[in-house]
Amino acid sequence: GYETATLIRDHRSDNPVPIVFITAGERSDAREFRGYESGAIDYLFKPVDDLLLSAKVRVFVELWHHRAELERTSARLQLVNAQLNGLLLGAAEGIMGLDAHGKVQFVNPAGAQLLKHSPDELLNQSWMSLLAPEPQARFGTDFDGSELRRRADLEGSIRISESALLDQQGIE
Repeated sequence: GYETATLIRDHRSDNPVPIVFITAGERSDAREFRGYESGAIDYLFKPVDDLLLSAKVRVFVELWHHRAELERTSARLQLVNAQLNGLLLGAAEGIMGLDAHGKVQFVNPAGAQLLKHSPDELLNQSWMSLLAPEPQARFGTDFDGSELRRRADLEGSIRISESALLDQQGIE
């Protein structure tokens, strides 16, 4: 049984087959561990309680349905993500995505061109360091405690005008 379970597991990794070992043998941690190691999802000992077996099968079927739904949802999200990525990359307006601390995680080509940097140069920079001196003096350089962070949390986004940003040479 262990060898068969291992073969099934190795050849069906893209669509796993649930394997439940049922044995009349003596209960042993080593035997159970070997069963789980070979790919079993459960290990039962005779005499098998019909209600327990039915309940376990019901749970495994539910898990399979949830897994299938998760795969379908993941495929839909990947498609939507690809579509949104295409829109962001093609947008004429500069767009940046920031992490919770104000570090640039994404910038589209229009945003990089506006800032006269390559997208790679902007990644992981504090976006507040890209502000011109006057807005930097007004908002500070600490994104976490800034008014801009509060506005971003409330509104979900922040719009900054070109004049508030610096180019590569620091010229407004």
